Amino acid sequence: MKSLHIGLLLFINAVASICLAQSGSISGRILDESDHQPLVNVAVLYGENLGVLTNDDGYFRIVELESGSYSIRFRYTGYIQQELAIELSDGQQLKVDDLSMKASANQLQEIRVSSGATTYSNDYAGSNTYISPRLLREIQPMGTEEILRTVPGLNVIGDMGLSNRPNISIRGSWGRRSYKVLLLEDGSYIAPAPYIGPGAYYNPPSDRVEAIRVIKGAETLLYGPNNMFGVVNYITRRPPAEPEVRFKLSGGQRAYTTAQASYGGTWNQLGTDVQLLYKRFDGYQDNSDVGIFNLHTKFYFELDERQSFYFKLGYQRERNNASLASQTPFTFDTDPVQNPFDADEFTSRRYALDVIHKYAVPGGWSLTTKLYGADFARDWWRQKTSVIRADEVRSYLGETIFQDRYSYMEDLTPGPDDYVRVGRVVDNHEATTDSKWNYTFAGLQEQVEKKWQAGAWEGELTAGGRLHKEIYLDQFLENDSSRWARSGQYTSDLRYDLWSGALWAKHAFSTGRITVSPLLRFEHVEMVRQDLLAAGNAVVQQPSDQFELSNQYDVLLPGLALDVRLGSNALGSIKKKTWQDLTVFSSVYRGFISPNNQFAFLVEENGVVSSPTPGQITNLKPETSLNLELGLRGTLLNGVLSGQVAGFRNAIRNFYAAGRGELFQSIGEVLIAGAEAGVDWDITQMAASSSRHRVVLGVNATFLQSRIQSGELRDRDLATLVVHSSASAQELADKINGQPGITAFVLDGSGNEVPFSGVITVEELSGITALAFNFSDPGLSDYEAPYTPPISLHTRLSYRYKDFGAGLEYHYLASQYTEYANFESESSDGAIGKLPAYGTYDAQLNYRLNRKGITWEFFLIGKNLSNEIYRASRLNRVTSGIFPGGFRQINGGVGVTF
Repeated sequence: MKSLHIGLLLFINAVASICLAQSGSISGRILDESDHQPLVNVAVLYGENLGVLTNDDGYFRIVELESGSYSIRFRYTGYIQQELAIELSDGQQLKVDDLSMKASANQLQEIRVSSGATTYSNDYAGSNTYISPRLLREIQPMGTEEILRTVPGLNVIGDMGLSNRPNISIRGSWGRRSYKVLLLEDGSYIAPAPYIGPGAYYNPPSDRVEAIRVIKGAETLLYGPNNMFGVVNYITRRPPAEPEVRFKLSGGQRAYTTAQASYGGTWNQLGTDVQLLYKRFDGYQDNSDVGIFNLHTKFYFELDERQSFYFKLGYQRERNNASLASQTPFTFDTDPVQNPFDADEFTSRRYALDVIHKYAVPGGWSLTTKLYGADFARDWWRQKTSVIRADEVRSYLGETIFQDRYSYMEDLTPGPDDYVRVGRVVDNHEATTDSKWNYTFAGLQEQVEKKWQAGAWEGELTAGGRLHKEIYLDQFLENDSSRWARSGQYTSDLRYDLWSGALWAKHAFSTGRITVSPLLRFEHVEMVRQDLLAAGNAVVQQPSDQFELSNQYDVLLPGLALDVRLGSNALGSIKKKTWQDLTVFSSVYRGFISPNNQFAFLVEENGVVSSPTPGQITNLKPETSLNLELGLRGTLLNGVLSGQVAGFRNAIRNFYAAGRGELFQSIGEVLIAGAEAGVDWDITQMAASSSRHRVVLGVNATFLQSRIQSGELRDRDLATLVVHSSASAQELADKINGQPGITAFVLDGSGNEVPFSGVITVEELSGITALAFNFSDPGLSDYEAPYTPPISLHTRLSYRYKDFGAGLEYHYLASQYTEYANFESESSDGAIGKLPAYGTYDAQLNYRLNRKGITWEFFLIGKNLSNEIYRASRLNRVTSGIFPGGFRQINGGVGVTF
């Protein structure tokens, strides 16, 4: 028995020794050497075919290691590989200091993704916001607009649910289809035609976006046209350092489904990533389903230590029962999901190509050559619509149509101000139109970069040039036989051609704590419009230029940025560790918005804009602005608080392109000013820095003021097409009678349009043909630009413990005007009127599980939990009415990586 006890003790001791020998670990964090941001998904390799990846905070941990010598290799696409020799003793829990990886000389900016320890970067001459991979994964947005609304200074104008055609406003810009915002994907244009047709009719699905950078201030001069307000750059996934397969499947209410698969890796010097995505959603309203198929592939090849080659090919196809027509106040209040336009159909397809070569020249220079292009086709069949009294719907449409799509009105008792938007009936048929667009653009870009140091001074030069070409075909068809018709008679056939040449430069000079960065951009643009239908129908053969209009312009855009890094000496008795990485930044620059196809071919004489007469030269120039910015970014209290605040002032000149049906016939001036802040408070770090729990409160807020300072706006829709309610009609009459800056026009006995004189009554409003709003002194004052809410607020309380995370969000948007006439009252068709304030709540739960080399990810997301359905926009005025928002949506899903 004694020998048995001794044997048992020896066995237990041996087992314990083995367990102790296997319980060692090595952990640490990996940062980017240049900006000290944590690097995500760095391959940490040890032994043969063994390794782990860094997490969203740049940390790694290798467990169950025996004692001995280890050679740890760190590999990351676009960075110089590092090795670390480690001696590990039995049971040792070794924690190495933060390791820095240096970007290869041939690294491309297009493949760089960091975790984003802060929401800003000091690498940009102005305010900027970074949305990290972690935040995108935790929120699981259905579309990118959902995540972009969290950015300070940015407002999203509600549309149809998913952000296939985003409506982004930055610092008060006109937001419809993001016309006045420059959108990029991995640094390349994504608008169908950035100059002629900048409307965002393509947007990358949020599931394929790895991170997002929003850039404001003078730095926007480096990127392209439409740089007056800001740049949004969607960053997609880099080729992974090690071969891996990813699958993601999510689903939710209203048949929301996302199926995504990808495969990629790096073999020697070649990295590749292929992503396949299918997405569908039935929509928040009836007859508004959408389906998207997206395929993208990337190749990154390091030719040698100085050269790299990048190739990206993308394809997307979309089918959407999208309708421009939406709701009236009567239908919104009755049932906001109603949409009777079941035959409206939007289809599109897009091809895109990027080819980039970078060469790091000896001596610290680098030269990047980029060839890019895209082809986008859009076909949008829509029913013609009419707005009629609600009590006349049955008689107008007939019993069959009424019972098919309007039976929800069966037992309702409408009032005199209640109207309904219905399909227009012509000869007992519902009429249909088609807007068919095809865009092609391509360009060649060269950019040179150089870092230098001379004594106490150091600097960085970035300079480049671009040749760019666009072709846009715009066709319009009509068919009065059926709402399901998919062919018809051409009523318009236009072709637009454009080429541009651009040069830009930024030279940052730094000494001590001060960095001064002068910037300059020059653009030359030439464009031509051809009326192909008129030329084809001409009875007498004429030179082709008889049906052409052309315009060209040059614009010079200077800028200057100043950064001052503050230190402990500037803070008196405050200890050094409480105040870190603090920078005061400021900039002044001239921005511009390129006149698109709708406005480029007009004539401006002495500040008055008109359509060209035969033989007259078109000459409308770009909108320009003087933009000022002053801000502060950094961390406080040893990293407990971090963030960025900024004040801004944009004075816009040559303002013409206002909104739908709103044009400045006399060139206007608009002033937009405000302040924005984005601050994160790490609550647990303040309470106990060693805690593995982490609670962070993030607050993003924007305060905005706008004022139309001069110009005369003509609005015919407001007078002739808007179906006024008794309240909006009375408000219009009061405006005309009480404000001398507003002029109503009527027809005289000879059919000429003349100003109305005297006091107008509500009954006389039907005789008005146009309205003029004069904002120049001594005309109208204190009028705001549309969709510039004075307050927007987004807060997020997040909790993380190990691999579990949870988040709770609140988003608030103050009331906002939707047209330059600043109507408080809502019209009966929903085309005009102030949008009420609203607030929404979202919540998220997510969990990551790593087992035997396989990473599982589970998430449950609740959006708009209060189900407070609100008026999101009147995006298309008389053609649409009210777009509703705020529907509750519950989604969940699982992802796996191996």
